[in-house]
Amino acid sequence: MSSPVDNYRNYLARNYSDMKLPAGKPYGVIKLAKGYDFGFHVRKDHVSVHFISNGIHDPEEVMGYINDNGIGDKTYGDGLEPDVSRGKRNAAVVRCEVHIPLESVDELRKPTLRKHSQQIFGELYDDFSGIVEGNQIETQDNRDEEKSTKSELLSFSTSTSSSDLVLFSSSLLS
Repeated sequence: MSSPVDNYRNYLARNYSDMKLPAGKPYGVIKLAKGYDFGFHVRKDHVSVHFISNGIHDPEEVMGYINDNGIGDKTYGDGLEPDVSRGKRNAAVVRCEVHIPLESVDELRKPTLRKHSQQIFGELYDDFSGIVEGNQIETQDNRDEEKSTKSELLSFSTSTSSSDLVLFSSSLLS
């Protein structure tokens, strides 16, 4: 039989097809867009459902989004308040976490805790899905398309003269 943590990870991942579950780790992550991650992390005494801005985006804008949408003042599930903070080592990082208390990891198998955590996950996910408006949500297709575009530009640049390339790049900018 699988561990309660693995069982719980698989339970949440069934509801989110784009969730990545790194092997042997007690967490799962969804990449909302470049620089924005959303996920969960099982700890000894709680499950953390979190949004993390990894420092690529202006932290003041991220904090502004959180404040403008009242996310820091909301309660999730049965009255759990989010913990919004800047990174301790990197102040450009912004975290918003909701801690779901656990008495033991065996509690991860209970249907009531699963429904409760999935509700909180869904509510917080919905609240942060608006932050990516204007940013393209990063998917494997987007990454593949970006690689393809880069290789096309590389082959274009090797087959053209530098004056053609200057004209081409200036036409892209206008």
